[in-house]
This record gives sequence, structure tokens and C-alpha cells, in this order.
Amino acid sequence: MLQSMLMALAMASMTASAATDDAIVLKSLPGSIPSAAAHPDDARGEALCSGEGRPAESDEDRALVEAGFIPFFATQQIGTTRVVPAASWLDGSCRPSGVAVFVFRAGKAVGRIGFPDPSAVPTLRLNDAGTLVVEVDVRKADDAHCCPTGKATMVVGIDDAGIRRAN
Repeated sequence: MLQSMLMALAMASMTASAATDDAIVLKSLPGSIPSAAAHPDDARGEALCSGEGRPAESDEDRALVEAGFIPFFATQQIGTTRVVPAASWLDGSCRPSGVAVFVFRAGKAVGRIGFPDPSAVPTLRLNDAGTLVVEVDVRKADDAHCCPTGKATMVVGIDDAGIRRAN
């Protein structure tokens, strides 16, 4: 009985890890920000969606805008580490879509955290200048499109060389 309980726990852990690996994607950046991919349904040019997002308040925000991203949601900063969420496009209801989280150290882009689900909106917690916790809702196989019931969580290590999974 103990062996079957341990096996079930191990399987649940592997499933949670696989869900996190599929839902949260890390990429270290060489200091430059890649351009936002064009999306055919981008509604940012429509009158209804004008003014969505937040104003570019920092050099990091302005660099994201120049690359085609829309600063969205609050930034977080501890020391020289700054975390900036940005949308790649706005859907037909003016909601942020294709959200990515950019990580900067001393003004230099060191990482991008992406989410394969274009409707994903992450919850972020910058614990200290070197540790970010990222959580995102994920759809389970039997969930309705509107209402994901799963969660994926990843602890991200941050340093001047880039970002990496820390858990």
C-alpha cells in the first residue's frame, strides 16, 4: 500500500512538472528584445481598444513599445531587477493576448517568459532580485475554454547572464 501511495505521488509530481514545462517557457535574452509577432486579430488599432495597456513609464517600457509590445499590468522591481509584463496584441474584446514577461537587470533585457496559451495571464511575485515566482492558470483536458482549473507554477532564477528554472 505504501509503495502504491509513493508511486501515485511520484506520478502526480511528474504530471505537475510536465504541465509547468508546457505552460511556462523560459528564454534568456542577449540584451535585446525580439519584436512582437504580428497577429491577424490584433485590435489595438480599433477605436474601442485605443488607450488600452499602461503608459510607458521607464526605459524598459519604451524599449518594449518600440519592439511592438504593449506594457500591461504592474511592473515589479527589487534592486536592479525589473519585471515587466507586456502583451503582444489585444483580442477583439481589448484583452491582452500573447502576454510575455520580460526580465531586466540594470536596464538590460536578460530574459523572456512566455506562455503557449495566448490567453494566459500570469501572476508574478518577485521575491528578491534573483528569484521570481510565476503562476499561470492552465486548462485541463475536460475544462471549458473559459474556465481553466489547473495551475502551473515555476520559480525562476535571475542573474546578469539570464534566467533559468530554479525549482
